[in-house]
Amino acid sequence: MRLMDCVRWCAVVILVTGCTMWPRLEQERLGNVSMVNMLFQESAENAVITERTIRPWHFISDTAVLNEVGEHDLEVLADHFKNHGGNLHMPQG
Repeated sequence: MRLMDCVRWCAVVILVTGCTMWPRLEQERLGNVSMVNMLFQESAENAVITERTIRPWHFISDTAVLNEVGEHDLEVLADHFKNHGGNLHMPQG
C-alpha cells in the first residue's frame, strides 16, 4: 500500500511539473526557431552578396521579368551596393 501511494505522488509531481514547464519550453523553442531562421536568412543574403550575379534562372522563362527569387536577390544586392558600392554581374545566356 505504501509503495502505491509513493508511486501515485511521484506521478502527480511529474505531471504538475511537466505541465508548468510546457509554456517556458515552448517559448524557448520559438526563440531557437527564430534565431535559426535569422542565421539562415543572413547566410543566404551573404551568399547573394558574395556572388554579385543575376543569372538566367532569376528571370521568368523567355522574358526580361525577374521571378520571385530574382526580385529578392536584386533587392539584397541593391541594398548592399547602395551602402558599399560594387558591380553587378549579368552573364548572357
